[in-house]
Amino acid sequence: YQDAATAVDKAWSKVNPDIKVDYKAVEGEVRKFYDLMFGDLVNILGVIAFLAITISCLGLLGMATYTTATRIREISIHKVLGSSNRELVLLLSRGFLKLLLLAIVLGVPAAWFINNLWLELIAYHIEIGAGVIGFGVMILLILGVLTIGSQTLRAAFTNPVENLKSE
Repeated sequence: YQDAATAVDKAWSKVNPDIKVDYKAVEGEVRKFYDLMFGDLVNILGVIAFLAITISCLGLLGMATYTTATRIREISIHKVLGSSNRELVLLLSRGFLKLLLLAIVLGVPAAWFINNLWLELIAYHIEIGAGVIGFGVMILLILGVLTIGSQTLRAAFTNPVENLKSE
């Protein structure tokens, strides 16, 4: 690197001795550009992703709360007739788990394809493997089960007499 710099300085001083050569390593400039562009971009996309996940969990919580509130009589009758809490939780969360599985089946191939298209445009790109996708699916399932499970457990452990007394 230093030998090339001195050779360029000598050649340039013969051509134009009044102006000094300002040279920099291309790799350092490219790395600085990537850090500038993608460092901020990654932070912004992280905040947007966090907000999207929070909003979707709140929507899922609202749907689970509404479903359990509208089916509280059915839950109480099942409980009086001898259903266990486990059966009630499965009864209430079966539809939501199907939706989560549908989201996984549709979302995983789409996310893999779109991210690979985007990453091919970058000079120093990485491959998105099964580990990254599996980690995302695991986080989705954990958040979904926690969100849905909180409401279904609350509904399963309510006193059926209080709910049926007003009927």
